[in-house]
Amino acid sequence: MGHADPSMAAVYREYVDEDRLVAVVNHVHNWTFFSDELSADSGV
Repeated sequence: MGHADPSMAAVYREYVDEDRLVAVVNHVHNWTFFSDELSADSGV
């Protein structure tokens, strides 16, 4: 779209592996919807 990020970090963000993306989505999903169950199991 014509937007350029001039930082060096932009070079390293060229690609996110699908397995890593799925792992992050699953973690956020579990944290969002099952956080009460997880804290009950841990005794917190």
